[in-house]
Formats: sequence, C-alpha cells, structure tokens
Amino acid sequence: MLAMKKRYIKRLLSWLVIIFTISISLTGCNLFEPVDNVIQELTLEERVAQGKIAMERGEYLKADDIFVRVLAEDPYQLDAIRGHGQAIAGVGGFNMFYCLNVLQNGTGPYDNSIVLFELNALKTQILQLEKSMQWLSKDVFPTPADRITRAFVRLSCIVRSVLEKYDTNHNKKLDSYDEINFSTNANASPDWSEFRRQCLYGPASSGVTLEECFTDLFYGLEGRGASWTFITPISKRNITGVFTEINRSTLTAVSDLAQKLKTADAYYGTDLQKFAAVIRELDGAE
Repeated sequence: MLAMKKRYIKRLLSWLVIIFTISISLTGCNLFEPVDNVIQELTLEERVAQGKIAMERGEYLKADDIFVRVLAEDPYQLDAIRGHGQAIAGVGGFNMFYCLNVLQNGTGPYDNSIVLFELNALKTQILQLEKSMQWLSKDVFPTPADRITRAFVRLSCIVRSVLEKYDTNHNKKLDSYDEINFSTNANASPDWSEFRRQCLYGPASSGVTLEECFTDLFYGLEGRGASWTFITPISKRNITGVFTEINRSTLTAVSDLAQKLKTADAYYGTDLQKFAAVIRELDGAE
C-alpha cells in the first residue's frame, strides 16, 4: 500500500512539472518580449512618439520598424509617413544637422554650388535617399524643419549622383584627372540628357524636382533677417521672403547648381572642353 502511494505521488509531481512547463511556455512571449507587446498596446500616437524618440537617439532601424507598423494600421498617419521617410534616409547615412552645419558653418563659399558638394562626406546611399524622397514627398503639411530635411535629402542625392558619374578616378572630387566626356559612365548610369533631367526634375521614382527642393528651403528657412526676392531655378517665378544672410546664401547655392547644370547642357554634344569645364566647376575642386 505504501509503495502504491509513493508511485501515485511521483506521478502527480511529474504531471505538476509538465503543467508548470506548459504554462511558462504559453506566457513566454510576455516574459521575454515585453517591449514588443507594450508597443502594440499603445495608441498610434503613442507609438509614433516612441518612433520619434528612437530617431532622436539615432536608432533608425528601430524607429522605422515602429513607423512601418503604424502605417500598416493607418496608411495616412502623417507623422508616421514623415518618420518613415526620415528613418529611411537615416539608414542610408543621411544626417540633417551635419548638412545644416556644413552649408552654414563650413568653409564656404556659401552662395555657390561648391558648398553643396561637401554633403558628399556623409557617404549616403542614393537608392535609400530616393526611397526616402518617395515618402517625404507625400507630406502635404510639412513643418519648416520637415521642409529643410526634405530639401537636404534631395541635395545629398544630387551631389552623390554627380560624383558617382563623373568622378572617374574616385578621389571624391571633380578635377582634370577625371575622364569627363559626352558618354562618361554611360554603361553604369543614364546618359547626360536623362541624368540632367533627374538632377533638375527628380528621378522617376520620386518625382521630386530641384524647384521643389528650392521651395522647401525657401519656406523652411524663411522668417528672420531682411527681405529678399528670389527667382526660382526652374519655373523662374519671383518669390519674396525674410532671410538672414547665411540662409539667403544657401538658397543662392541651390540656384547656382541648377544654373550650372543648364549651362553644361548648352555645351553638351557641341563643345566637350566647355562641357567638362562646367562639370568640374560644380564642386570647385580646381
């Protein structure tokens, strides 16, 4: 009788162990993945706030994951659209504060396309920037900061693409050692006509133009200083606003880039020496 009781107790203990193990496994996701579940329990606005905090910390992949999940539930959540676009740019090496510092506190000249090519130091990825622009261009109510970020992403994309096409000796500048002609890197990049179109009017994937880039900077930087009237680089519209001297110079640098691309186009197919000279003038390395 005693032996039977011992066997019964032993089997009971075994079943209790099994039941305990099963209960732990069923609640394991709550024990070991608390962050994911907490995020899911937050409202969309609270989750967007979590994404913004991750962005501020430079955790772009984590931020993007949060914004993507929000957009899966609400494709029109504007802050998530902005965050997703900016996170993609961050993953691609973009840094808005670096851009602002270079364009306004660097070596200059600040009113010339030359200063824009200092953005190349970020080592950004063109495909990531273009993907970012697809989302940033969906922002129909951008704040001034959002406009500046969007413009700098576009400019970073342009300078990177120019150097990838014409910096043939890969020394990160445009100089006499580069083999610049009417068909440079024709096999690896678009021909000049398409390349110029993409720089001025935007790649087909995003449709963002240099005109919109200028407009974003205009409304993003406007607010302090003296009154200035500008002519937009593509449509040639007159627009007037209040700007500090350095902000005016940044806008002038964008216009200068557009004008040099147009000048190079005038020589394309007719005067190789002048065409190459204008391309090299873009970054002022010589």
